[in-house]
Parts: sequence; structure tokens; C-alpha cells
Amino acid sequence: MPHLQTIENTNLSKTLKVLIPQAADLLNDLFKERAIALKNLVSLAKLTEMEAEQEDSLYIGFLQNWSLSFKEARPLLVEILKERLSPDKEFKDKSIAKTCEWFNNQEPKLIKIFSNFKTNTKDWTFWNELAQVLYDKPEDQAQYLDDNVGKLFWVEVLQTRLPTIASNSIPRENFLKESFAWQALLTENLSQGKLNYRLGEYALILTLCLGESEKTNLLNGDLFHYFCESLIKQKQVDEKLGLLITSPSVTKYFNHNDWLKLQYLCWTPGIKLELPPGRPDLIPSEKAELVRQVQKIIKEEEFYTQPESTWNCNISKTAER
Repeated sequence: MPHLQTIENTNLSKTLKVLIPQAADLLNDLFKERAIALKNLVSLAKLTEMEAEQEDSLYIGFLQNWSLSFKEARPLLVEILKERLSPDKEFKDKSIAKTCEWFNNQEPKLIKIFSNFKTNTKDWTFWNELAQVLYDKPEDQAQYLDDNVGKLFWVEVLQTRLPTIASNSIPRENFLKESFAWQALLTENLSQGKLNYRLGEYALILTLCLGESEKTNLLNGDLFHYFCESLIKQKQVDEKLGLLITSPSVTKYFNHNDWLKLQYLCWTPGIKLELPPGRPDLIPSEKAELVRQVQKIIKEEEFYTQPESTWNCNISKTAER
């Protein structure tokens, strides 16, 4: 490999400056920033229209001569896979066999992953394993999966991304605008069992994201019930969430069960919410259920000082309203 001080004076660099200035800049950056700029090798190969064998030689030359660790070389692998791997086409590694062999030797987990991708690129398990090999941080792994298979595995991807959104590792506004998985969710029926049973634990952040996406028509049914259960366990509600779930733009889509869940939530000690107007009249069985729920809350919290008969009287009057 040429030395940094001499690369800009080589015939190759001078020729590229005339014919393909962008390629010359990429080549110079490689020697200035080493591993950080390795990902530019793929762009360099494309700009100079290299044959597969030449491309393979280019990559392996840098990997071997620079004596890079796997971690240092990962940016190059990410760019290589970006060009050669997708859910819509099988992975072909023969054209860059030497490069793939180098990476396999550095990280044996890749052998099984690449072998599987040669016949099946629509396997979530191996995409998830690949993300863990390529990145250390959970938020980076989740971003990689969203960018590559967010449309295909939107539920699985949201399971990895929503925790990073909830912890504010990634701004919600960026997620809502750029996430392929989120856009896929918005086009699906949110009442589908696969979403409710697998994303129910993320009901709080999911509700907030739907509100900010102005998809208030989806804030009902099973998702709203998961949401209420989560808040009842926490015994507190964020002001922004409280305003959202009691707003007419949300409650106008409620059925009787949704209203009952909201009523339970408003009665939970620690939850500072008032039931908004608009609740439909309750049938006798629903009134009885309200009474049972409040009795349960009272007993669990030991919040009462009056005799139970007095509480039952007050509860019944509330349920009748």
C-alpha cells in the first residue's frame, strides 16, 4: 500500500483527479482516516467500475495490509452488504470470496449467517444475529434492522426500536419520520393479534407515538387496554399522555369497554385524571363491574376509612352517572 505522503502524487491519484474527481477524494480520504473511511472503498469500486475480481482484491488488500481488527473493519462489511444483501435477493459471496473469507475468519458467526442467506434472505433470526455482529449498541442494531428489513419484519423491528425510543436514545420525531417499520405499522390493522400480544408491553410509548402521528383512531381496543393496565400498575400518568387519552379526538372512537377501562384508570390512586364527557350510559352488568373494580382498588390500596357499606353506596351512585 502506498504511504499517505505519496498517494496524492501517484499516477493513479492524478488520473482520478482528472477523470473522476470524487473517486480521487475518496482514495485520499482512505489514507488520511484509515478504518473510519473504509466504507468509502465500496463507493470507490463503483465509481471506477471495477470488475468483481478487482473489487475483491481492493478490499482484501486494505484489510490485510492495514492489519485491521474485525471491529475496525466492520464499516466496510456494512457497505459491502448494503450492495449485495437484501430480503429480495439471495446473497452471493463468490464474487468477493477472499474478502468474505477474511471476515469469516475474524468472526465465525458470519459463516452460518452467510450460508443461510445464500438460500433464504427472509429469516428474521439471521438478520437479527447479523445486526448484533455488525454493531455493539442496541440502538444501532435496531436502526440497521429498520433500514434493511423494517417493512418485512415490522413487528420484530418495533420490538427492538421502541425501547430505544422510550429511553429517549433516539428522538421520537426522527423515528416517526424515517422508520420503515413504523410506516408499515400505520398501514396495518392495529387490532391484529400479532401486534397486541407482542407489542403490548410497549403500549405507553406506542400510544404516545400514535398520538404524535395523529393516528388517534387507533388508540382504542386491545392497545388502549394494555395502555391502561400499564398505567394502573405504575400508578401515575404523564401529563402529555393524560391529555391525549382524554381528548375528544381519541374518545370519540371508544366503545363501552374502552370507556370502562378509562374509568378504572381515573379512579386509580395516584392517577390524576378526570373522566371526560361523552361516556355512554352503562348497562346493569357494566355498572356492577365498575363497582367490583373500585372495591378492588380500595382493598388493594387500603385507601378507605369508612365502613365498606358506605363505600358501596358511594360507588353505586358514581356508577349510575
